[in-house]
Amino acid sequence: MKFCLNVSIANWKDLFDEIIKERHNITHDANYTTRIDINHFERYQKTILYFPQVFSLWVSIKYKLPYIALHIGDKGEIPFICKLEDLLRDDWEEVKE
Repeated sequence: MKFCLNVSIANWKDLFDEIIKERHNITHDANYTTRIDINHFERYQKTILYFPQVFSLWVSIKYKLPYIALHIGDKGEIPFICKLEDLLRDDWEEVKE
């Protein structure tokens, strides 16, 4: 499946800016009380999860560095982006060596 940050999270740049400002206030102001809009919580989660992956993939491709990819039949290697839905699934299993 194709992945596009702009499609997955509308206004991700604004959300990322809000997240960075919130983190700054929490870290540097001992009297700061955080207020998170519960209606946007899933979008915040996705922004925090997706942005670093997309950025690191971009850097890896630009500088010809290795990155995590899936090999899918005739499509060859496709970069892997771990989605929020992947983390919340109940089908994870522990593999013991």
